[in-house]
Amino acid sequence: MATAVLAACAEIQGVGPLLKLLAPRFGADVVTAAVSELEALDLLLREGDELLALPLRQPGFARAPRHEEIRASWGRSYFHHAQQVAEPVA
Repeated sequence: MATAVLAACAEIQGVGPLLKLLAPRFGADVVTAAVSELEALDLLLREGDELLALPLRQPGFARAPRHEEIRASWGRSYFHHAQQVAEPVA
């Protein structure tokens, strides 16, 4: 359930649309409880009636960037840099 909430909130999601999306599958009370638990764990940010998942993982990346990789890409998009490094050279 928590995974479904986080996935649905990978981009800003309103509470109403989230319930509309997940309540038929899990029940409104379960979704509301999961949102509260994720907020308490600081994994979900609420601003007014909008939610955003805080754990970040970009599709195509197997791991989080190391500190050196982030510093080396300072001022550029890390993910753009990492994709260039990860692509095999022909």
